Amino acid sequence: MPQGNSGTVRDEVKIDILAYILQQNDFPAGNQELPLNMSALEDIRMARKGIWDGVFTTDQAERGRAALSQNGCNGCHGADLTGAKGPALKGDRFITDWENGSVNRLFLKIRETMPPLNAQQVTPAAKLDIVAHLLQVNGFPAGSTAFTLNDLEDIQIVKRDAASGPPNFTLVGAVGCLTQDSNNRWILTNASDPVQVKDEVAPPEALKRAASARLGTQTFDLVSVGPSMKPESHKNQKVEVRGLLYRDPKYLQVNLSSLETVRTSCPD
Repeated sequence: MPQGNSGTVRDEVKIDILAYILQQNDFPAGNQELPLNMSALEDIRMARKGIWDGVFTTDQAERGRAALSQNGCNGCHGADLTGAKGPALKGDRFITDWENGSVNRLFLKIRETMPPLNAQQVTPAAKLDIVAHLLQVNGFPAGSTAFTLNDLEDIQIVKRDAASGPPNFTLVGAVGCLTQDSNNRWILTNASDPVQVKDEVAPPEALKRAASARLGTQTFDLVSVGPSMKPESHKNQKVEVRGLLYRDPKYLQVNLSSLETVRTSCPD
């Protein structure tokens, strides 16, 4: 860059441009400048913010606390949110119900069904703040940027010890592009990070979410891709895969239990 005349901008300027691009994509500033050194830059990895990195603000959670109180939610879920007529929204019950799913799944439940007799009583914006409050009271940290509706599908509710990813031999799901390598092995490219799931085959609502889920930067080897999965019919399409995870520092593999197209082109 610039295309066709790359020598017109000095590297010292380009590294500053790179810093600006990172800032505009919400990567936080630090106390050192990006090094003008290719090997050092190669060691810096870009990753999406996870729930333990602070995905909502204290102000957003405080607005959610007020919205809960104003709309009578504590009458069903308890003054301390540990449950009454309605289920607990704090503690082990909350984590059991919502872990290994996206924050969007929690938001949609609240948006579509709460309060039970008049879900339209509370605006979607207020319900987004309520989600922030529920995360805060369940021990998830606040950050410097409030999340928006567009962020929720990419944020997974996981325990702190699971924030680095599911352990080996757990059932996971991921979204990516189905391709074949030069040895005709099936590969998932542009794949999202694997997340732990409960169902070996994706239910319809999960496939619907997968269709709009963002792609990622992972590459998985896929094994046990049997003829019954008809992989040729899914080739070069955006797919949702599920199976048992195995990885080491240089290798990522999913032993498939299901393979479903969610969009007929990839990347979308």
